[in-house]
Amino acid sequence: RSPVASMAFGGSRSLPKTRSLPSLSKTPAPPRFSEAPALATSMEDDHFSYFIPKGLHKDGQDRINPHLMSKLRKVDRISFPFSGEGTGFRTQSGATDWAPPGSYEGVPTSYRTAFQKPPYYRLSPLTNQ
Repeated sequence: RSPVASMAFGGSRSLPKTRSLPSLSKTPAPPRFSEAPALATSMEDDHFSYFIPKGLHKDGQDRINPHLMSKLRKVDRISFPFSGEGTGFRTQSGATDWAPPGSYEGVPTSYRTAFQKPPYYRLSPLTNQ
């Protein structure tokens, strides 16, 4: 018997089984060197109001670059009333239905009218008529 064949076909010598390590305990995180900055939810200066995305709220006012953000001018601001007056949408009149009154039973959709079955059908050669 050759030593190669005996190892390949179930020889007596085998590799020792590996043993798992004991569970390692996690070390606690070190304390912060400084306090976390205050949340920056809004930013304004003399001329503009800036929009701060939620992803940048935690960065604080010092790290946010206002030149790269969306902004609104403070001059000639437009404010809309809560009632909707002046918007062009008729909310105070009587006829403000979203859909015309009545029933839609039996009214086909535009899809059904565009893609109807043809009025004729090909006769099958297999049926006797």
